[in-house]
Amino acid sequence: MAAAADGANRRPKPPPPVVTAVTPAKPELGERLIIKGRRFSTRRPANTVILRSPAGATSFLKPLSASRRRLAVRLPLSLDRLMVRRAGALVPTRFRVRVLTRRRFSAYLPTSRSPVVMPPESGGPGGGGDVGGDCDRDGIPDGTDANDDTDLLADTLEAEVGTDPCKADTDGDGLEDGWEYWAARDLNQDAVPYPGRRPFSNPLDPSDAGVDFDGDSLTMTEEHALWRHVGSGFDPGRAAPESNSPLAYSDGTQTSRPGETPAVPAFRSASFGIPFAPPSYPARLELRDDGVWSDDERDADRDGVTNYHETHGPGTQGWWKATLGLESVPAWPKSPYGTFAVRPFADLDPLNPDVDGDRLLDGEDDQDNDDVANLFEMYERTYDVGGTPFQVNPFNPCAPDAGSRTCPAFAPF
Repeated sequence: MAAAADGANRRPKPPPPVVTAVTPAKPELGERLIIKGRRFSTRRPANTVILRSPAGATSFLKPLSASRRRLAVRLPLSLDRLMVRRAGALVPTRFRVRVLTRRRFSAYLPTSRSPVVMPPESGGPGGGGDVGGDCDRDGIPDGTDANDDTDLLADTLEAEVGTDPCKADTDGDGLEDGWEYWAARDLNQDAVPYPGRRPFSNPLDPSDAGVDFDGDSLTMTEEHALWRHVGSGFDPGRAAPESNSPLAYSDGTQTSRPGETPAVPAFRSASFGIPFAPPSYPARLELRDDGVWSDDERDADRDGVTNYHETHGPGTQGWWKATLGLESVPAWPKSPYGTFAVRPFADLDPLNPDVDGDRLLDGEDDQDNDDVANLFEMYERTYDVGGTPFQVNPFNPCAPDAGSRTCPAFAPF
């Protein structure tokens, strides 16, 4: 009787965790690996991620974060000791994955869905890892290289702020550690020491890439991409003035290069016999009319259209939907601007001066083929047709002229 009572009071064992997928499929050493599944513990330390090499050796890792369906773990550089080598060089190696939670093991993820860990390729963004004692492969051994990963931060400074001196993007958000560091300095101006926590851009915070810290409409990811596009310039001598940045594009100030007047685009219309009367430059690009060139007013790809227009403004179809109050329209053909559904268009791109590949710059181009150039349809907003002002739209061949050569002749127009 006592034995039966004891059995009735004994708690059943919890079911084991289940691993269903991992991302990315080909992570580099030093990057984060996301494990998806179910029945993980929300208590981070209660989970252990196990990686098994082709030779059967295992590595036990504690996750960076945990929820019932998701674990995030960083692949340590020391994992290279379990990777396959050929002729002394690391090669991509597939690791089987399982999870231990509350003393219960998951099954190993099938081989076909297991991650292939990649040796780091370079010291650039996403690269890193001490390969042969030369993280950035610049020919200078790490022992004598003051900046092992070439990320704008000296190794001694990386030790202070907690970033990885052998990985240019410690938190894996696609932004170089040094760029995030200097953007934070820009935002805090003359701050000493560096503001290493929120609400500043932080090379140890993988969640901040989509934030716009300086309020110029451009997110960190966008400004970092613009900085890379114009050459990844870095001039620490510009750090002291309030409005200048050592970065050509920084998310710590709206005016990274306030004194640099945008160049007149090299328009190509005349070469093709296309009539185009370019507006005055650089005045055309200035959105605030204050004589200062903010990062959103600049033109990184020199196509005659501002960075703002090509990321969040009238160079995107979403801007027109929101501005014209059409986001809630269930089907575009019910709207007088229904050509969005009738034919496809490409949003403009601040890193590509010719998105449709016809050799005309995006500013002088006429994407909707209604014989009104994109520049006028983005900047003027209205256009005279026979003395009557009509609203224009670079993605609608029926605005401003419903009789244009590409406006459909039948409903819904």
